[in-house]
Amino acid sequence: MGGASRGDVGRLETFTLGSLTFRRPVATFSRDTTGIFAMQELDGIVGGEILKRHRVTFDYPHRRMILEPVASDESFEFDMSGMFLATEAPEYSTIRVVSVQPGTPAAKANLQIGDELVSIDGLKTPGLKVDAARALFRTSGAHRLALRREGKLLEVRIETQRQV
Repeated sequence: MGGASRGDVGRLETFTLGSLTFRRPVATFSRDTTGIFAMQELDGIVGGEILKRHRVTFDYPHRRMILEPVASDESFEFDMSGMFLATEAPEYSTIRVVSVQPGTPAAKANLQIGDELVSIDGLKTPGLKVDAARALFRTSGAHRLALRREGKLLEVRIETQRQV
């Protein structure tokens, strides 16, 4: 929405919101100097990983948010590859690497900004939503990638591991 955002990612021991307590959630601590994430009132962002574990109701007249837990035994995980994936308009079917963090499994596998993912572990990416693709890299282990770089088809093996 507002362009790239920069920050550090870490784990909190606990995070309490009202009567709910979450163990070891992942949080992002912004380094932005402009925009919404530069606000002094924000200490960090825990985001959608908490919300997706609940039925969320916004009660606007009473200015409150109601979180009703849904069954989930998932631990809080973050990307274990060191790359960030995104799609492009208008069809949002092409998944590309938009950043690679130095020293991570993605960097060691020589993934590059602009690489188009064609398949992940044999799953063709056209038709695979970017959130589903990102979820595949939230577990440690080996992944086989087919990617297109400068018109050439390449096969890459990446060994993901917990980064946070």
